[in-house]
Amino acid sequence: MNYENKPCPVCGAHLHQEDDVVVCPVCATPQHRACWMENGRCVNEEKHASGYVWSPDETAVNTEEIPPLREEQAEENGGSIVCPYCGSENPSFVHNCAHCGADLNAPAQTVYCNFCGYENPEKSVRCERCGAPLLPGTANNYVPYANPVIIDSNERIGELSAGELALYVRKNPVKYLTVFKSIEEHTGAGFNWAAFFLGPLWFFYRKIYAAGIGVILAIAGVSLIFNGAMEKSRVIIEPYANEILGGTLSRETLMILWGKMWQVMALPMTVGFGILIAVQIVSGFLANRTYYKKVLSDFRVFNEEIPDPNMRRSFIVRRGGTSFFAALCGFFTYQMADSILLYIADFVANKI
Repeated sequence: MNYENKPCPVCGAHLHQEDDVVVCPVCATPQHRACWMENGRCVNEEKHASGYVWSPDETAVNTEEIPPLREEQAEENGGSIVCPYCGSENPSFVHNCAHCGADLNAPAQTVYCNFCGYENPEKSVRCERCGAPLLPGTANNYVPYANPVIIDSNERIGELSAGELALYVRKNPVKYLTVFKSIEEHTGAGFNWAAFFLGPLWFFYRKIYAAGIGVILAIAGVSLIFNGAMEKSRVIIEPYANEILGGTLSRETLMILWGKMWQVMALPMTVGFGILIAVQIVSGFLANRTYYKKVLSDFRVFNEEIPDPNMRRSFIVRRGGTSFFAALCGFFTYQMADSILLYIADFVANKI
């Protein structure tokens, strides 16, 4: 049976002899093997009971009535249907887009950008706000604020729009937009557990570098206290190192050494741990407010110096978001600061 240049009844693309085509053994309908596999059956299976047999003279196998909206659109576009998701043109008799597979019979609906949450017209191919591609099947799936509520891009949080803030925050906007609203409403900034446990790494991850460096210096200062106490304890046990390693140190001498080491280390270690916990607690309490101050500072720059909306979106994405690389740099910065401070402390001690 000749099906050359006949449209596949599923995707609408023309069939050729060199294509991988499956011919239904019941009704002889030709269709791409991929289309058959996708449906799991012949596209005209419902017609088999009536004795239907495909004919090469048919222009389309799916003979269901074209919805009125599609009919109007086909007339406007010279007999073709434009996919509302990817923008591809399809023959009017096709029920699925040949390019992206979207259902062309589905009722028109608003498409929300999965990147920034902006509400786009049904035929948009790219987001009108951030330029991200609108993938098939993404309509009404964006949930950036609080499930199942969709962010109102025009909602104002202070002087900023929720849509642009979500674009800036990128990771976990549900949490931080809620925090920003609380700060603006003077109901508190909350406690940031990530900043409490990760300390400077969280600040660097969120690109809050000045605060991150401040926390690093505070923690490095605490390590100086610990290392000073350890150095004093080393001086105490060093004369007895051979006896300790050889296992010949008497119990009485060992107890005396422990007592001396405790006197030397108890206060510095207690103070050091106290300062470390205090730094972590302060980081947890100030993290959200510090983050919002950075947001406001960056948006002031955007508002004053970047009038072009496309360039503005680009800068929002670039200055916002998160950076694992920055967090890694924060870790190495801490190691470097700790080593430098220890070197300076040793140098000063030897000079004195």
